[in-house]
Amino acid sequence: MPTEADFPISVDQNGDVVSRYGDPFWDLSWLAGHPLILDFGIAPSRRDGIRLSAGNSALLKRIMAYYMYGDRGTIVPKTLRTYLTPLRKLCRVCDDSGILVSDLARYPAVIEKARDALDGAKKAVYVSMLFELYNVREVLGFVILSPGQLKEILSSVQDTPSAQFPYIPPRLWVYQVSRCRQLLEEFNERSEDIRALYDYCLELYRSRFGSLAEYYEWVSRGGYRETPFQASANSGGMSFGDAARMFGVADVLDRWVTGDRSTVNTRSGVRLLSKYFGGVQLAGCIYLASFSGMRASEVARLRADCLTVDHDERVGDIYLLRGATSKTIEDDNAIWITSPTSRIAIDAMASVARMRMMAASADPNCVVSEEDKNNPYLLTRSYEPWAVARKVNAERGESIRKALRYSEWRVRCPGLFAEDEIRLTAEDLQAALAVTPSLNKERYVVGRAWEFSMHQLRRTLNVNATHSGLVSLPSLQYEMKHQTSAMSLYYGQGYGYVGVNRAMTTEFLEAMFQGLALRASSLLGEEFVSPLGAEHKDRVVEFISQRSARELLSLAKKGQLSIRETLLGVCLNRDYCPYGGIDHVAECVRCDKALFSRGKRDQVKQLCQVLTESLRDAAPTDLLLNEALHAQHGAATRALEVLDAK
Repeated sequence: MPTEADFPISVDQNGDVVSRYGDPFWDLSWLAGHPLILDFGIAPSRRDGIRLSAGNSALLKRIMAYYMYGDRGTIVPKTLRTYLTPLRKLCRVCDDSGILVSDLARYPAVIEKARDALDGAKKAVYVSMLFELYNVREVLGFVILSPGQLKEILSSVQDTPSAQFPYIPPRLWVYQVSRCRQLLEEFNERSEDIRALYDYCLELYRSRFGSLAEYYEWVSRGGYRETPFQASANSGGMSFGDAARMFGVADVLDRWVTGDRSTVNTRSGVRLLSKYFGGVQLAGCIYLASFSGMRASEVARLRADCLTVDHDERVGDIYLLRGATSKTIEDDNAIWITSPTSRIAIDAMASVARMRMMAASADPNCVVSEEDKNNPYLLTRSYEPWAVARKVNAERGESIRKALRYSEWRVRCPGLFAEDEIRLTAEDLQAALAVTPSLNKERYVVGRAWEFSMHQLRRTLNVNATHSGLVSLPSLQYEMKHQTSAMSLYYGQGYGYVGVNRAMTTEFLEAMFQGLALRASSLLGEEFVSPLGAEHKDRVVEFISQRSARELLSLAKKGQLSIRETLLGVCLNRDYCPYGGIDHVAECVRCDKALFSRGKRDQVKQLCQVLTESLRDAAPTDLLLNEALHAQHGAATRALEVLDAK
């Protein structure tokens, strides 16, 4: 295990040392594929960072060296930072008390403070980390806490169920998807005008400074970032607002990025164009995550050619997103099921990326590969001369990716959502709580704007695709119906590509089982009635009423809970049914496993009308057809009577 100050911790793509053991922080960005710093508090890289004494910083650095180089399993860079965070807090508590973390076991009062610092849902995980460090005490050369002290801390951990990511209510989910789609479609429709404005702006910089390369070099040497959009002969006195109006895109910028109190006028700078590009990328990331369940970091690794199509005889074309995997760490399999509508986002984001790669290629300080030029990442930095990338980012190149945060939409794209539209209604809250009973009721209240996150999109997609009978998205029926079939086939039945993302598969199956358990609980309510009477329903659902939600979930995972949607409601028959309950309902009114849903009354009424018309049009000589139609009509009429009964 290294301890020498000049020991190389990380290198870049050329093999040059980026960080050494003795540095105040270790830059692992090249290993992680995204910006990642291990900060040891000697000289915090952020103003709000935790500052540590030299002694505790050295001990913390020794622990991280063990995680990286010790005799243990391989650990990825992101997990290293996860380990560092609580340990740094622990060292800060010791610093505040004037002791080293290696002496903590001798000070019970400080241990109490440390317990509070490690409080939270992951306290048991933190204690497990400290147990491991105790077991390698001879390697480290010190002990933080003894097993007895750790067991005492662990005994105070309450067994609380882990909170799930919130489920986005259907109205809000449809709204955010629709607004993103509107922005992306408008960009695609106006792309020629937007590209013409972009080229015009680049040409002004070339004319003003001789070439883009000369301007980039000027800025890299500390030169003032000038703009040709000034009242001068070079630009003919034209402002950026004038240019935007000349190319017919001022209204687009006004709509999405200037905010409610601004317009593209003489005071608006050319950076507004970069902000709009950022808005397109954010909307595209949200849209792709909404229809794939990808994490923000996974969307950030998609390239322009990421969309592929596979054909299946059962469900037709299957649309797949293929992520770019890192060469330095072992990534999860990078294939996700998506909807055909994802192409809208990919086209818009790829267009922005190609424009930005044009500017990046002209910057002598930028590391841009041929692949980055020909097949760029959909999410790119602002390389435009009016928004020059920071030198450290330019030198890192495109291989180090930073994901976008959904919560930044107000800053990146102020016109994306209307605040009043995303405020929770009573119906929204009820829908969210039905799927996420653990929802933070202080954070999510009626009248307050919903706080979106990328992982909410992942869970919401899985719920929408698996919670049959609990979720309705009529305005996106085609996209979701097609995608749900594909997700069920690939994630739920283990069919198709071996490379389908494992984490997404696991969460899809978990959501499917949870949906089944929730649907089972809903059968106890007044919505469902038995065609054989109330007493019969009580006997049918008795096994559900006697079990907790956790027990129902366990039964679902074991395949001992069967709830199949039918045209009239649901069927609890675990065995094969030759009638199905979809195109043939005559037997459902006599089935002792059937329950009718009052929520499907309009659907049943429409079925009666269709059958009435079919009987009227049927040829009298077709005896078999008439017999079948009469049986179906009689069953549908009986179902209506059952549903309308008090």
